[in-house]
Amino acid sequence: EYGSLMHYLLEQFFSKGNRLEEGVSLLTLSEEELETIIRGFLVQYVQAKMGGTGVQSPRMQYLFDRLSQAAAVVIRHIAEELEQSAFKPVDFEAAIGADGVPPLVLSLPDGGSVRLEGKVDRVDLYQADGVAYLRVVDYKTGKKEFKLSDLLYGMNMQMLVYLAALMENGDCYGENRQPAGVLYMPAANPSVPAGRGDSAEKVRKEREKKLKMSGLVLEDPAVIQAMEADGAGKFIPVALKDGVPAKKDSLASPTQFRELLHYSKQLVVRMAKELHEGRVEAVPLKGGYDACRWCPYFSVCGHEPDGAAQEMAKWDRDAVLEELGKSMDGREEDCGT
Repeated sequence: EYGSLMHYLLEQFFSKGNRLEEGVSLLTLSEEELETIIRGFLVQYVQAKMGGTGVQSPRMQYLFDRLSQAAAVVIRHIAEELEQSAFKPVDFEAAIGADGVPPLVLSLPDGGSVRLEGKVDRVDLYQADGVAYLRVVDYKTGKKEFKLSDLLYGMNMQMLVYLAALMENGDCYGENRQPAGVLYMPAANPSVPAGRGDSAEKVRKEREKKLKMSGLVLEDPAVIQAMEADGAGKFIPVALKDGVPAKKDSLASPTQFRELLHYSKQLVVRMAKELHEGRVEAVPLKGGYDACRWCPYFSVCGHEPDGAAQEMAKWDRDAVLEELGKSMDGREEDCGT
């Protein structure tokens, strides 16, 4: 339940009608005040989703108490990030499909179609010069790092597919929409190693490093500064030096973003096409990621350790973008909406 609980708490604190929008900064609350509010929300969640507090064991009640302390660290960090950012949350658990943004519908070569639906943890909006810049934020309670090379292997496509849906069908966010980024946001209090003589300030800075978002951001200094006013790279994986990005590892130009979104759709079409053709052979990913390691379906597929596999190679950003460009050459007709 930890992930569901954290998503619930973050929505309660940062959706419309929260304390930030009422003019009372979460950053002015003491630790005790913040944890008291969190416990109140936890009680609401337990009553609604878990049968009430009366049926919970002492151990579960202890875990809830620990959760309130961990959530306080995460919530305060996110509050600090949002207060200095020009990007503001406009949707939580944003539905793509029924009763929300229209689904992304992709045409298949055989005349069929793929309908992509889901829920976006958070949609942030920044408006400037008639442009609506959108970024997709995905809360992660586990350890998760965005790797652009994953896209080459059809992995971790969720944020890019959601962003593609918002670009095509998110009229509710503005007419002139531009992709600003996709970001994993840590939603768990990180474990920070500390020596006996380490100061509280040193521990705090180490914690902040682990709470930094991971992802891809639009290569535009004005947009980067809208995300992080001083451009220090404390909250986002990009820093500015003399007004320009210090590194390009987590950046994509407007053209590259469009190509990435198109490639994501193209890949979904290829997946659906292969399924329609009956191509469901077990060829798992191996290498830096082992798709079989925790798979509960071993007895179904029967894949042996020395069986066929797709090896994952290591790629840097430029090599990934170059490879994606090659994959798209002459294949524009494979993807339609």
